[in-house]
Amino acid sequence: MDPIQQLVIDRLEAMDKKFDDKLDKILVQTTKTNGRVNGLEQWRRQVDKLIWWVVGAIVAVAAFFIQDWVNNH
Repeated sequence: MDPIQQLVIDRLEAMDKKFDDKLDKILVQTTKTNGRVNGLEQWRRQVDKLIWWVVGAIVAVAAFFIQDWVNNH
């Protein structure tokens, strides 16, 4: 093989290795980020459920007092 051809092939292989290394790093970081995002989404769903339970309890208590007030007046 011609030395120039070999040089071009070597350079292309080096570039390919750089891209592979960068893609591997991107994959690792993306996986970590997705794990954190999934955890935050799960936490948010739990907080939303808690908020709705609290709002529901407040509405139920308010309805009880309104009904009691209407019945006594």
